[in-house]
Amino acid sequence: MDFPPGIKRLSTESAMKYYDRILTYHNDDREFTKKVHDFQHDLEHYILNEITGLQEYYNQFGKLLENQEKWEYGNKTGFIPPFIVTCIRTIKVSRNDAVHRNFITPITYKFCLQAMSDTICFFSKIPIPNKLNKILEESSCIDISDNDNQKSDKINFDKVIIDRLKKPIEKDLNITTETTPVIFFGNYEKAKACTIGINPSYREFLDNNKIILAGKMERLCSRKKLGKKDDETLTDENVKEILNYCNRYFEKNPLDWFNEIEYMIGNYGYSYYNNTCIHLNLVQWATDPRWSYVNKTIRKKHLNDDSKILKMLLDNNNFEKIFLNGESVAKEVMKIGIKLKKEKYNLKKVINNSSYVTKYIGNYNNIEIIGWSRYLQQYFGGLENIDLLYETIK
Repeated sequence: MDFPPGIKRLSTESAMKYYDRILTYHNDDREFTKKVHDFQHDLEHYILNEITGLQEYYNQFGKLLENQEKWEYGNKTGFIPPFIVTCIRTIKVSRNDAVHRNFITPITYKFCLQAMSDTICFFSKIPIPNKLNKILEESSCIDISDNDNQKSDKINFDKVIIDRLKKPIEKDLNITTETTPVIFFGNYEKAKACTIGINPSYREFLDNNKIILAGKMERLCSRKKLGKKDDETLTDENVKEILNYCNRYFEKNPLDWFNEIEYMIGNYGYSYYNNTCIHLNLVQWATDPRWSYVNKTIRKKHLNDDSKILKMLLDNNNFEKIFLNGESVAKEVMKIGIKLKKEKYNLKKVINNSSYVTKYIGNYNNIEIIGWSRYLQQYFGGLENIDLLYETIK
């Protein structure tokens, strides 16, 4: 395949040199943040310089990408595919984020390792060496047991999430067929706050006729898209695809269910659309029928199994705030051991036959919790009423 004007191929000698370098980085004893810093440095200061022949390589490369038509697999040649654009940006953004937070989770590190390998392979056409491929194919390629700068409770984070996503769909649990668990909605690594719900709607995957969404309408990665049956175990590549969809959820076709909460959290300075807030659930499976019609015994099993993932996601991110939308969510959060206090407030006007609201407040691992008893999508028929709720409980 021909490269676009201004883009040269990375030489075989250079490709092998960089493959060796990232293997060296991976095998050394430094923190993940320092390794990703080296990835980004090599990419910007050497690789992009070599393939563009420009001094202002990163900025000029970005301009070349912006001026290209959208990549269409199998139909066009001579264009950089989006996955390579994503690879380059993943490494740069992760490195910049690490400067501020001084921490990168194992799963983010693995994405950066994969991104660096894919970038070298694409620009050189030299296959990724078997030694490196073996590391990338492992479910949990990262041994951090000797890393003094990582907390022990983060050691299994990567593996637990990957194993969770690989599991087949269990029968008789009202799980929507051909779907995958939704670990998070939005960019987990960048978020400073999260909203919590009970479980995803089946509308995240299905249209009004309960057919799997496809093309521009799709929101998340279905098993149908992966070519996997409900009883099949997924692969590492499948997991990567699922998490990519989760991370980019608000860039695609988010469900309008989020509109009211987006407006509410905006009062606190957060947004799903600038990656300062994500959405998490107590249960990661979408159910059919919807949650309120699922048998209580089945609901209890889901909550027992999946609330552990929720707590792990909360424990592995330095969130500032947690928002709870509705009394049902607050009650379920308390059932998994998170303590909340109630404060009752009178509204200035009657909304849906009620003149009061309960505010839930608490603290989980130094994260401030704010909740409200009125389910925004059901009880508040207008943004001015959400403003009233905020003014009442702030």
